[in-house]
Amino acid sequence: MREIASLTGQEELVTELSYAIAREPPQHALLEGVPGCGKSWVLRQVSKTWRDLGRPVFTATGDRAASARGLSCFVNALVLCKTDLEFERVRKTGIAKIATAVPMAGSLLSFLVEACLQSSERKQRSQTPHLNASEQEILFQLQHLAGSSELLVVVDDIQYWDIDSLRLLKFILNPILSDTYPFLAKARLIVSRTLGPIAKYQELTEEILANLHSKWRLNYFEPKNLPEIMRIFGLKSVLSSDQYALIYAICAGHLELIRRLTEYLSQEPGPAVLWPEFNTPGLDIMRCSIDSSPIGSGI
Repeated sequence: MREIASLTGQEELVTELSYAIAREPPQHALLEGVPGCGKSWVLRQVSKTWRDLGRPVFTATGDRAASARGLSCFVNALVLCKTDLEFERVRKTGIAKIATAVPMAGSLLSFLVEACLQSSERKQRSQTPHLNASEQEILFQLQHLAGSSELLVVVDDIQYWDIDSLRLLKFILNPILSDTYPFLAKARLIVSRTLGPIAKYQELTEEILANLHSKWRLNYFEPKNLPEIMRIFGLKSVLSSDQYALIYAICAGHLELIRRLTEYLSQEPGPAVLWPEFNTPGLDIMRCSIDSSPIGSGI
């Protein structure tokens, strides 16, 4: 994918976006683009850069199928990073080594530190009565994940977020909340939005996006790069200019569709069906092949 990223401008965008969110004071950014232009890859690379600096990352993705379930975006993401949360809680309190060396002292310290943590959380709960118990618990978990470092929160496909997750995200962006949860004052946020689909909760989504500091847009690659991209995806043969033009028109620059079409054309008798007359039945067969499984965020 890195070879393709250098052709499409994604690699340069990763560098610029990583630099932008690292600035002080903490910055929040919007990454938007058409479907299949490589937003997910950019987010993964920015997240990797952040982790390589020893900083935690929390990624929550919108799910069209789960958009009716309350707080599903946060809850699903917390389940995925459960191990990191448990490790951070132990690391933060420093219990692990003591418990190994002196079991009784370790147990006592474990009890005392846990009591302190619970006392702190009770105070935070009392200071945020406008948040329900589930919302407060999510903030506690993010607080544990952040530790003493700068947490990067990646909000992927915000147009598919459920309304309760959006409301909590709006609270998180409110500077007043950082008085109770200090880790939020150092946190960074990257929001991705796919252009085209209208958000179910458009008004609330726009309110959130209005609080971001910068906007970045990723477009489809230029048609002239299609031959090299298909070669990178594994196409052995060289096609004619008309054939490349047809493929670009069919896939509209969507990288995942290009990858799947390359796989299709690498099979027999795929090319024979599609060429040389560009007939409609051949195109229908090719589209069915591409649509046979859900298009994920692999590109």
